[in-house]
Amino acid sequence: MDTCIGLVGKDYVLLAADAMAGRSIMIYKSDEDKILPLNSTTLLGMTGPQGDRANFGEYVRRNVYLKELREKVPLTTSAIANFTRNELHEALRSGPYQVNILLGGVDEAKPSLYYMDYLASMQEVNFGVHGHASNFCLSVLDKYWLPNMSQEEGIECLRKCIKELNTRFMINLSEWKVKIITAEGLKEVAL
Repeated sequence: MDTCIGLVGKDYVLLAADAMAGRSIMIYKSDEDKILPLNSTTLLGMTGPQGDRANFGEYVRRNVYLKELREKVPLTTSAIANFTRNELHEALRSGPYQVNILLGGVDEAKPSLYYMDYLASMQEVNFGVHGHASNFCLSVLDKYWLPNMSQEEGIECLRKCIKELNTRFMINLSEWKVKIITAEGLKEVAL
């Protein structure tokens, strides 16, 4: 029942993920961080089984770091997205990772968000949602998302998504981790 929501604003990418780690009818913890910083300008938000999220997220983060050390140049969001998509594709035939990804970053003040699923499809989007919450949040984002939204407007749009989930979704997603990435770096936001 994982949920990950992302949107692109004027000069930022906003990612939010529920903080619940559970399986079946059990909640194991309610402070899980499903949004992983890959470098100073890129975030990786994931949904899926906890083991696959942790393993694949660390694998991508360490390989991005290694590539940047070797090349002595930071990778762009597009390069990281294509690397991540290729790794999902390679694992598909041998031992697939059951992770769905929203990868966002800011390159030279240009924000971008990539939507990937566990079958290694990838698309650059203005907003995206993974999980059952997409049934409720995509309509809210479709109505309220605007190009060049300020950070305050983006956070308010996210609040509307969470309010809709709290009203209509039968599962209580009370705790959220929210992060904004800009050209200046990463910032956590309290809702």
